[in-house]
Amino acid sequence: MNDIPIGALAFIPLALFAIYFIKSRSATAQVWISFARRRGLEYNDLRGAGKNRGLDTSMKARQSSTVMRLLSVGAMPRITGENNEFPFELSTIKKGSGNNKTLYSFMKLELKDLPAKINVLPERSIHKVIKIFGYQDIQTGDADFDEKFIVRGENPEQALSYLTPERRDTLKKYSMEIPGLELRQGAIYMERRGLIKKMDELEKLFRELGKLAIALG
Repeated sequence: MNDIPIGALAFIPLALFAIYFIKSRSATAQVWISFARRRGLEYNDLRGAGKNRGLDTSMKARQSSTVMRLLSVGAMPRITGENNEFPFELSTIKKGSGNNKTLYSFMKLELKDLPAKINVLPERSIHKVIKIFGYQDIQTGDADFDEKFIVRGENPEQALSYLTPERRDTLKKYSMEIPGLELRQGAIYMERRGLIKKMDELEKLFRELGKLAIALG
């Protein structure tokens, strides 16, 4: 019996961390929801799923609601709508495998004139290595652009036709303002490690992406 309180002490740091995690996530989720409301966007909040809808709600539905609330602890809302009339999404994604997964925030803005099979990615150290082994990187002839970005696509001529000097200059300019800027799957993507917790940062990225979408046409 004397060992029980000592053993219980081992769980205190874990419990405190769990409380901090839940409060921090909830606060950030509220920032995202406030951002969505301010911008007239929609949000899909998992915590709102399966709410009691009146006296006729069945026991099965109430149990489902309880399960959903438990699953949604720490969940972030998915924000959708339009930014300068371009389809917009703000959400999260986990990258990695097993226990080595990392959470990223991302914003996505769909461009109707961007061919879906053209990818423009920021060049990283790993790309310099794998290009030696044949990893595709379409060269535009713009040394500054080619140093900053990897260009991939099934049709190199189509990629070069899209990446006009004006669009290359635009991407170089906005890559300084938008972290992890990419063009892929017919959309502009911005990815940032961790959660975007501040309203000012959400607003800035939203504005910059909207301006970039207009500039790319």
